[in-house]
Amino acid sequence: MATETLEAEISQSEFDEASRRGQERLRRGPVALGAHYDPTANLIVIDLNWGYSFSFPPQRVQGLATAQPQQLAEIEITAAGLGIYFPLLDEDIGVQNMVLEGRFGNDRWEAAWAAANLPTQAA
Repeated sequence: MATETLEAEISQSEFDEASRRGQERLRRGPVALGAHYDPTANLIVIDLNWGYSFSFPPQRVQGLATAQPQQLAEIEITAAGLGIYFPLLDEDIGVQNMVLEGRFGNDRWEAAWAAANLPTQAA
């Protein structure tokens, strides 16, 4: 069975436009400057380029909900600050998804979390 290689070609103008969009996204932010786990408060804290911090419990995040404190202790900044990475869990989380959209997982995760944690509204 022959293995096929699929190669995509983009023009210089497409590359330049993608680069411009990426730079604009970094400029606008939010971008993580640092991150740490606070075991006393049980919060992940992300220091943002906007001059404040954003924190949340790991149980809110898909992929971190069952993590042990020692697994949360090591956090790396990825993608020039657009993500945070937990190498002991191999979990990469988008900063802008959390801060701008309030999203901590995929649609299924968000729906399950909402059903379990948000009060239901009377009809």
